[in-house]
Amino acid sequence: MEIKPPAVPQLPKTPGSRKIEPSLPATYQGLEAKSWFLEKDMPPVIKDNQVKFYVDGISAFQDIADTLHDGHNIDGSSLILLLGWFCESNFQLSKGYASTLNDLFTECNKRGAKIRVMLWRNSTPGLDNAPVVNFVNSLSYGAAILDARTAIVGSHHQKLLVVYGKGGVSGFCGGMDIVKDRIDQTWGPAPLHDVHCRIDGPAAEELAKVFIERWNDHPEHAKKFNETLAAPRTPRISSPDGYLIQVGRTYPRIAMYINIGLTFVIDRLREYPSIKNNPKFTRPTGDMNDGQGHFKPYSFLPTGQGEKTAWRMIQNGIAQAKKFIYLEDQYLVSRDASSELAKKLADPNFRLIILIPHSNGWQRRLEFISDLQAADPTSTRWIVCYLKPPNGRGTYVHSKTWIFDDEFFITGSANSTRRSYTNDSEVVVGIVGRPSGSVVRNKSVQALPPLAQSLRCQLWAKHLQVSPEAVTDALKSTHLWFKPPSTAKIAKYDPREAKDPPTGYDQFKNLAWDYIFDPDGA
Repeated sequence: MEIKPPAVPQLPKTPGSRKIEPSLPATYQGLEAKSWFLEKDMPPVIKDNQVKFYVDGISAFQDIADTLHDGHNIDGSSLILLLGWFCESNFQLSKGYASTLNDLFTECNKRGAKIRVMLWRNSTPGLDNAPVVNFVNSLSYGAAILDARTAIVGSHHQKLLVVYGKGGVSGFCGGMDIVKDRIDQTWGPAPLHDVHCRIDGPAAEELAKVFIERWNDHPEHAKKFNETLAAPRTPRISSPDGYLIQVGRTYPRIAMYINIGLTFVIDRLREYPSIKNNPKFTRPTGDMNDGQGHFKPYSFLPTGQGEKTAWRMIQNGIAQAKKFIYLEDQYLVSRDASSELAKKLADPNFRLIILIPHSNGWQRRLEFISDLQAADPTSTRWIVCYLKPPNGRGTYVHSKTWIFDDEFFITGSANSTRRSYTNDSEVVVGIVGRPSGSVVRNKSVQALPPLAQSLRCQLWAKHLQVSPEAVTDALKSTHLWFKPPSTAKIAKYDPREAKDPPTGYDQFKNLAWDYIFDPDGA
């Protein structure tokens, strides 16, 4: 099947070569702007966007289903792009109509919409993406790739859905794969707590570029489908009250000699009985061949180089924050992040609040938290909490979200790990802005709060079991984390409460950790 979409300008190959919009103003809608965004050698900061956030899977999946189900928006000119780490297509995303991903894609296919899907060739037992890929490939307007073009011990961890419809382009991005455990208790602590967002406007096209670059880079796109994918042209509508957005990514630095060397090291590590006999550790599946046995680096990056713009955005956000940082993270093991956060605790007035799941990586989390403890031995400026009870329903924190001073937030697929910041494919969005309109407070008309503040208030209300209004002022309400209400769902995390099994932590002088669990892809 040969598809010839409308011609578009050639896609840029490096973050630094992308079109840079006019220099940012110092402030935007009464908020800091220039300080929150890095511009040099970074993706563009894009204006004229609308944003909606979700703090649970039910609302996010409802909106995703409604977008794909909308017969007034999806037709033969539409293009649907889906990237995922894992995907399930046989559960209902919404109520009131047939809304499994299979149902929705079948419906879109009948309308003539082009559906393109790339899912990681996931080697984790029980997480096979082949059924979804095979289903999409059975559709007359569908094409899907099971993608293993990663570092030797890497994964494709990006999670996004972009829909080009008659009404414009919408992008969904965050921590949520389309998986049932975001809305139902399919295992112990599910449904997972997560954050996602919807972007309408030109920044959604920047998300589409992430898909398009990977699709056109993959050998199967030409060999199997005989197409070079391009985005449909969409009109750019000025939105003076829109949000500023920057899209950051992670890709590993991959060179042929690095792949050969890592393969040798990992194969030797796997000879140890404690790893060899553990079914969790299947042989890494990274495959950077061109389909004919030749090494082929990513075509959208300079040869032998990776990309760390996701981490650069987070690092800058930490550096620029003046009052507080709120972080939700699944792992919390990046020593780069703990080092940067520790610097902020030198200010006696600064506050750092972190929420994590109760499990995952006790020893490495202890190292992270020890950096904070060294910076503030009194532990009065920072706290790490988890959702209680351990392994109870809805207590697993899967969110990867940073909120800085209630002005700027970053959310996406990147965990606070070395792997996410250097080795796996990741995508995050950084957002500044406030909704249009005003509200009357204390007999005075005030602008509506920044979106970052609204997101934080919704999250704190959910976890602390208070009203969003009770936590409007972040600094005045941080005491609720240190001394939570009796009804709160949080508890202070004790990094010395448990230990990890020996595999990957104390054995082999950290080789297993450094080369398998949390590798450095830079």
